[in-house]
Amino acid sequence: PPAPRNFMAAQAASGGIIAMVGGSVSTQTAGAGQRGLVATGSGSAFNVSNASITIGNTSSASDLIGASALLGASIALFQTALATEGSGNGIGNHGLLASGAGSTVVVNAGSVGTKGRGSFGAWAQDGGRISLSNNVLVNTTGIQVAATSVGSHALYASGSGSHIQGDGITATAAGNLANGVRAEGAGATVVLVGSSISTTGNGNKGPPHPHNAAV
Repeated sequence: PPAPRNFMAAQAASGGIIAMVGGSVSTQTAGAGQRGLVATGSGSAFNVSNASITIGNTSSASDLIGASALLGASIALFQTALATEGSGNGIGNHGLLASGAGSTVVVNAGSVGTKGRGSFGAWAQDGGRISLSNNVLVNTTGIQVAATSVGSHALYASGSGSHIQGDGITATAAGNLANGVRAEGAGATVVLVGSSISTTGNGNKGPPHPHNAAV
């Protein structure tokens, strides 16, 4: 999975748990590789409510991630607004990431927003699982990465066992080659109930299911 690198706001590791009620988390620099919340390893967790998380500023920074649950860790957000910046020319600026078997991100109410090329709002990778409910809004804006043609997807599950569950949510994607919902790879799944999906831009699609994935 994408690893924490240059700037990290908060990390829970080796079974550590961080709880936060109210307030804000931010990184304000022009550098690449910024991370907001990073939980790593089984038993490590964040529990955050009524807060705001903002990663990056208006510069064209790349490789920003708002909240990452890695290697069996968990993150729970309630009524929290999360945004990754990087203007329109940053690359790979993701909102939520659950990577690896046992890794989970749960979002109840609140919002997730991303800016930049090839940026994902909620990304379940390699067996990670993400649950979104209670009017969560996921919004991505950004055209494709020119070198790879990777678009900006609101909900993206990739790899076997990866799963996104959405109940009563809204997901929007804007930009060329963007998908509102995308499941890619055998065993990757997205299940939506009572939710709204929209895309705008050239070459866009709503809920595709390539490569034996299921939506």
